[in-house]
Amino acid sequence: EFAGKDVTVTQMLHGTSTRISWVEIDRPAKWYERLLIKAGVPVSLKEWKFVVGSRRVIKTEGDGDHWYSTDIWSEYAQTHNLAEALPKGVMVYGELIGWLPDGTPIQRGYTYNLPKGQAALYIYRVTVAGADGTHYDLSDAAMREFAAQRGLKVVPLLASYSGRDGQTARLENHLDIMQDQKLTDMTYLFDETPVPLSPDSPCDEGVVIRAEGITPKAAKYKNPMFYEFESAAIDKGEVDIEDAAS
Repeated sequence: EFAGKDVTVTQMLHGTSTRISWVEIDRPAKWYERLLIKAGVPVSLKEWKFVVGSRRVIKTEGDGDHWYSTDIWSEYAQTHNLAEALPKGVMVYGELIGWLPDGTPIQRGYTYNLPKGQAALYIYRVTVAGADGTHYDLSDAAMREFAAQRGLKVVPLLASYSGRDGQTARLENHLDIMQDQKLTDMTYLFDETPVPLSPDSPCDEGVVIRAEGITPKAAKYKNPMFYEFESAAIDKGEVDIEDAAS
């Protein structure tokens, strides 16, 4: 899948998925616009709306189900003025990690040394909408430049491989080295410093491998130790937010 392509490897963070964008929507016509339409005058019935969502649910005001006691997705976007930071027609995808305002972890055992009650958003994908409704992904480098211009965090870049000189063949060896170890214990291997785990985290969740393109291909490579952590949580009856109504 990845041979011969430009590939990036980034840290996978264990939190809750977030989607944020200004989207163009249909709106009802006002009374005078209905008169203009009847008279044959062209009237645009479109408007821009700022929308925040989790992986599965749009969190517009009064809509959607919230797994947590509060709508942390919309609250974070509002607190950090993301409506002002993002241009229209651009969608940002990220992982929200850390804590709820009430001091409950977003994901048990994975608070990444953030102060209790605080959260952080790390972007991993940015798309741009075309006039016909299609979406195009920014490259990893363009995504990082986009985020830097707006003071937004991006998932750490661990490694990159060029498909033109056969570097992708090294990818499997690189992944094998990362198994059963904390990424912060191997910073000498990486382009950027990983987000450090909290003391109660058994291991990093894993990494994301992405082959560049207008529609990039991405795959998760999970740490085997993390699967054991997930299995133990399931055995205790604990529900992961990403597998629930989020």
